[in-house]
Amino acid sequence: MNRKINLQGCNNRKGLKSQTIMIQEIINFVKDLEQDYPEVFDLNKRPSLGLHLWVELDEEGNWKNNPPEEGKDYVVYDGKRKELSSIEKVAASYEQYGKRVGTRMDKVLDTAKVENSKKFQIFSCSPFILSFKKQSWDLIPSRIESFFKNAISTCLNDDILTQKTISFKQVLSTVLSTIGELSFEIKNKDNQSQTVKVFDEIKDLSFINVYLRNVDITDYQKAHKYYLKQKLFNINDFNSDKKIVDETWGISNFINGTAQKFMKKPFLQHKTGGFHKGISSRIQAKDTGLLNKFEILENNRILPNPLPIFIDKKEFKSNKEVISIFNNEGERKFSYPQLLKKLYEKDDQRVLGNYYLLNFNRGEVLDFDFVTSFQYKLKDFKIENLFQTKQQGVILPDFKIQTIFGFENI
Repeated sequence: MNRKINLQGCNNRKGLKSQTIMIQEIINFVKDLEQDYPEVFDLNKRPSLGLHLWVELDEEGNWKNNPPEEGKDYVVYDGKRKELSSIEKVAASYEQYGKRVGTRMDKVLDTAKVENSKKFQIFSCSPFILSFKKQSWDLIPSRIESFFKNAISTCLNDDILTQKTISFKQVLSTVLSTIGELSFEIKNKDNQSQTVKVFDEIKDLSFINVYLRNVDITDYQKAHKYYLKQKLFNINDFNSDKKIVDETWGISNFINGTAQKFMKKPFLQHKTGGFHKGISSRIQAKDTGLLNKFEILENNRILPNPLPIFIDKKEFKSNKEVISIFNNEGERKFSYPQLLKKLYEKDDQRVLGNYYLLNFNRGEVLDFDFVTSFQYKLKDFKIENLFQTKQQGVILPDFKIQTIFGFENI
């Protein structure tokens, strides 16, 4: 299955059932991780390349920490360091609550038509973050007003936070002019420190991120949750409710490529029973967030590939064991055979079975199979050289094969 194929136009009921089962098992898998291994969602989390700047306002709404201090109020992340500094970790935490859904730019909040400015220039999806690429620098000032109007209406229902956002918006013209004067120290070829301008050093495709420090990180999280609730459905025309709540049914953006064409081309829609307006396999809004978390784990390379999803809790108390083993090896990531070998090292009497195997690649689901039983160790399995085959004049010996992957290799 390809994540971007049109599964709504599929006439194969068996394939449709497999898709539904797969989505539900992924949802259950993420729920298990939330309960048993919540720290997994912070693994491999890194800020985007470029500038990260925090703006703090005083009680009158003036920019308090101006001029900003390097290492305290701003940092330039180049991605070269293996270990993140404390401020870079903070940047990654703030930035995650402003990211758009998937890779589609029509999911951002910067959608208004502004004269002499192309659409979709601001990437942040939060009223407390302004994020854009350096190459869009000249287009941003004209888009700020429309962006924050949309961000407030989508993400906020609190008067105090709304007022803080308005104050944040009002100082951004000063902030942007100040960014051009920011500098930081780098090491030159002779390993000597030299001061360079931030704007000159970061690349055109790198980001400039401005965060509002006056808002608690939990409010960032809540605002982003409001955004996700509105945007995680592929399209809202087929929702069961006008106002999206947790129990609203709709078409998930996960593994679907449905677009407006299905409304315009009735012949693509199913007319038989079991479908809603020609659309199959809707899910609830509360589950779209779990699928989005799964995609984030995949993008951050937290998950082994293929991924075994165990459903028998008698064998595995949770899926934490597999994911923790995969991520506890430092830079070295296990292959699927190595992962299973590690599981058997912990318990050589273990018999694996009743799990799904999900194979994916760069955002596409390639295969999804159910494994009823898996025999890792081979008992009394021997390859005999019945024909006295020789290599370099020497008869090859008989030898035993201990595991199924040994058999596969040979």
